Amino acid sequence: MTAPRTWPTRTADGRDLFREEWRTIPGFRKYQITRDGDVRNRATRRILTEYQNQRTGAYSYTLWRDDGTKTSRNYAGLVQAAWETEAVPEGAASNMSRKPQEAP
Repeated sequence: MTAPRTWPTRTADGRDLFREEWRTIPGFRKYQITRDGDVRNRATRRILTEYQNQRTGAYSYTLWRDDGTKTSRNYAGLVQAAWETEAVPEGAASNMSRKPQEAP
């Protein structure tokens, strides 16, 4: 019998993902995002994996829009859309080629 799969609760730098503020992404109601660009599924609270564009080196997520179509979006644009009413902290979404968060 195998143990149930567990999802990360902390990022590689030690941030507690359960204490982070999450906001719903406009146009993608199934997902939430932090100011640092971590994206999770609202229903399962599972953190999504970023994928790197081999040509440009930028990281993005594959998401399902509210209308049911699938698309890829760069994390910086998602952060800006979700946090547009407040200033995003310096450097939080400015590095377009950030490395994905790793599980401890």
